[in-house]
Amino acid sequence: MAYIIGKIVNKLSAFDLHLKYKDQILTFYKAMVEHRDPGNNLTGIYNLPCFNLLYKDLVSRPPPGTAATQSTRATGAA
Repeated sequence: MAYIIGKIVNKLSAFDLHLKYKDQILTFYKAMVEHRDPGNNLTGIYNLPCFNLLYKDLVSRPPPGTAATQSTRATGAA
């Protein structure tokens, strides 16, 4: 499943079903990236651009390197 998740999500996005199953898909993706098997980690990294394009607008935190994250580093907040 880890090897085809990018293709599945891409096909689901044609019908906006990737939004309907967002929680389940992102939970699986997170588990895949955090898995002990290096093959799963590499597959997650390989699929990262696909997930970034599909879900970046739906995630509430700012991307690294933006003004919001720069200011928290300057103040020492985590």
